[in-house]
Amino acid sequence: MTSRGKDFLELWIERNVLPRAADEDQAERLALKLANDLAVEGLTFEELEIDGDAQSYIRDIIVKIGEPGTPGD
Repeated sequence: MTSRGKDFLELWIERNVLPRAADEDQAERLALKLANDLAVEGLTFEELEIDGDAQSYIRDIIVKIGEPGTPGD
């Protein structure tokens, strides 16, 4: 992951992904928002080096930060 991509993704998650029950509709909406925000910043998914597809990645992040006692790192 490029340093620019890492910085972008960390800030994007902080601003857009809130701890709540993960559902496919939410993950899909956020994946589309991520794609749009990447385009605005002139970044690509390749620069983020996300394992798997963006929707699955975001769903996993939602679940992780929503777990009790789990820091949102």
